[in-house]
Amino acid sequence: MKKNVKVIFITLLFFIVIILCLFYFKNKLVSNNEKKEMKVATTIFPLFDITRNIVGDKIEVVNMLPSGASPHTFSLRPKDVKKLNQTKVIFVIGEIDDWIQEAATSLDGVEIYPVNERINLKPFHSHHHLEESHHNSFDPHYWLSLDNAKIIAENITEKLSLIDPQNREYYQKNLESYLNEIENTRAQIIDLLDNLSNRNMIVFHDSWNYFADEFDLNIVGVFTPSPGKEPSPEYLKNLYDTAKKYNIKAVFSEPQLSSEVINSFIEDLGLKVYVIDPLGGRNLQDTYLKTMLSNAQIIYQALK
Repeated sequence: MKKNVKVIFITLLFFIVIILCLFYFKNKLVSNNEKKEMKVATTIFPLFDITRNIVGDKIEVVNMLPSGASPHTFSLRPKDVKKLNQTKVIFVIGEIDDWIQEAATSLDGVEIYPVNERINLKPFHSHHHLEESHHNSFDPHYWLSLDNAKIIAENITEKLSLIDPQNREYYQKNLESYLNEIENTRAQIIDLLDNLSNRNMIVFHDSWNYFADEFDLNIVGVFTPSPGKEPSPEYLKNLYDTAKKYNIKAVFSEPQLSSEVINSFIEDLGLKVYVIDPLGGRNLQDTYLKTMLSNAQIIYQALK
């Protein structure tokens, strides 16, 4: 009799465990499905990484610009547009990622959300000798300031809280944690660059003004002030004189753009080329903050 009771007890316990397991996995499946019901998109990797730090596991985030591509020259392909299906909002920089506009307007219910609210947008610096001028009304590379990154994160959090109010507190908590990470990275960069006596830079692409302003660097020249347009001989002559004047020993290129046009210039002056990356996202371990710190470390090695 006792043996039968024991068997019955074990059998009941087994079924209870099975029922609890089924209940758990059913809830987990529902939870995952609910999470995937909402999707947002970003145009460039820095926005993607900032956004995924805020949303955690609540919202799916897709990024539109492929690794290694430049937002200045990129065009969406049909397979890219498919990624925007069922997207609630697209976080954009503005001007450099206008290529997203046409695709967004072709989809129902997709909102374009520029992240530059409350950011002090600057004009391009005045190192464009005699010829090329920017058509942009402002320098759009404002994510290359960590102070601006904080504002971008706050703006994204505010928008997410509006479209998904039930998770407002969750997003706010993630924001606070991420702001601390940004400030820690900023402090590391300041400590690294503070001891530089030489702070003069010539860069390949006119995208580093916000970074230079924040960390007290001096961009004295740019190889291609207008993306996709080769500099004229007169422009290069002025740049050559600038490099001599400031005793430039190193120049800074970017992985997204070809530097072939400046090879002879570099050889004539005996300059060393260092690659700094305004976008990042070239490997699975990459983050926006790691990219910013890596850029600072490369600049330090070049200028020290």
